Amino acid sequence: MSVLVTKSFGPFFDTCKFSNSPKSLIITLDAFSQAFIPVLKAQKDHKSTRALIDQVFIYGLITIIGLTAIAWLSAPWLARLFAPGFIQHSNQLKQTIHLLHITLFFIPFISITAFAAAILQCQRYFYVTAVAPVFLNI
Repeated sequence: MSVLVTKSFGPFFDTCKFSNSPKSLIITLDAFSQAFIPVLKAQKDHKSTRALIDQVFIYGLITIIGLTAIAWLSAPWLARLFAPGFIQHSNQLKQTIHLLHITLFFIPFISITAFAAAILQCQRYFYVTAVAPVFLNI
């Protein structure tokens, strides 16, 4: 099935396949919330809660941006790894690399969204986190 879709949609499908892999494995909203909310709830006062949020946000953002930059710089190699059929077609390979550069910027933004969702859920605001996936699909 993957071969048929790749033949139909070309580089776009392989680029989306790559950009969704880290999101589904590392930065899903549920996994981050399940790990972060209990730690955040364990904080006793506002000052320690704020310090924890600041530290996790800064170090997490630096890590995610660093990993995204590494992936962006190694996009030609990653495109060959995820779409080996495009090696013979240099135009499709160039287009895949270009689309990969564009879609890699999705990862830091979805990470910030997951972080904000965890904080909102900890404060018992569930509406925003329930509606957020709707806007991702628009």
